[in-house]
Amino acid sequence: MCYIWQCQTWFPNYNQGLHILVFAKYLNTITHHSQCTVVFAVIGAIICWICSLPRTFSALSKLGTASAFFTFISVLLAAIFAGIEAHPVGYNPDPNYFDSVTGIHGGAPIVTAIPIKGTTFVAGMNAFLNISYTFIGQITLPSFIAEMRNPKDFPKALWAVTIAEIIVFGCIGSVIYAYTGNQYVTAPAFGSLGNEVFKEVSFSFMIPTLIFLGVLYASVSARFVFFRVFEGTRHKSSNTVLGWAAWAGILGVTWIGAFIIVCEISAAYE
Repeated sequence: MCYIWQCQTWFPNYNQGLHILVFAKYLNTITHHSQCTVVFAVIGAIICWICSLPRTFSALSKLGTASAFFTFISVLLAAIFAGIEAHPVGYNPDPNYFDSVTGIHGGAPIVTAIPIKGTTFVAGMNAFLNISYTFIGQITLPSFIAEMRNPKDFPKALWAVTIAEIIVFGCIGSVIYAYTGNQYVTAPAFGSLGNEVFKEVSFSFMIPTLIFLGVLYASVSARFVFFRVFEGTRHKSSNTVLGWAAWAGILGVTWIGAFIIVCEISAAYE
């Protein structure tokens, strides 16, 4: 049980770091200043820490609703822009061209329905897991169920959300892939857009989601600690100074840990 608890607190913390990193990369894209990633990461961590202070999911549900709406607008714009722009980023009309730095081959986007010849098992499995991980349930689900008025209704919500995800992201991903192909597709897909204005506009609508998902993981991670420390006390469910101070402090520790992870990831790719 101790091992499981450690994994549950570690993986949300890693995801917090991931969202700080994406937030920093967004600011890099908007400001065209790639040298301030650490500073932008600090800004992202502070904003996310403030937004994660609410202690109940009911308080986060409004931010979640806005996040879902803006995500839909963002990915829809990305698909539209991919279709109307002349070429994706990095495009070169010469099919014999090869960029030794990025590994991108030139020519028209190559779209395949099955893995290309030479695809290894590891590469194929990695691609499968990248897709399936988007739709497979995760550690946040038990926390959602715990705060539902009627937990038995959770399967209905899970079915509705999963079906919507598969339809939206399946269609959007297919459209963007059709215009970027194997050579020019990137993750996130906004990076495939060659027009800087298109990229910035579509990426900007993802700000609420970048913040909300990090906040969600922080809340789940902090709960595992907070509930165990204050189990059986009034600080767990009442608005006490000690309870709120401890909650803010635990969240602060998780975001500091997430920031350290960001620094490690950034250093690894420099």
